[in-house]
Amino acid sequence: MVVNFYVILGVFLAIPVYFFAEQVWLLLLLSLVGLYYGARQLVNEINSH
Repeated sequence: MVVNFYVILGVFLAIPVYFFAEQVWLLLLLSLVGLYYGARQLVNEINSH
C-alpha cells in the first residue's frame, strides 16, 4: 500500500537525525517533501476511484 511505503520511508529518513544532529533541518525538509508527495499521490488515488 502506498501509504505504508511513505510512512516507512519517513521513519527511515528520520533515523539519521540521531546521528547527524547538525543536519536535522535538512532531514526534516526531505521528510516533509516526501510526506507532501505521498499525500498528493494518496489524494490522486482517492480521486481516481
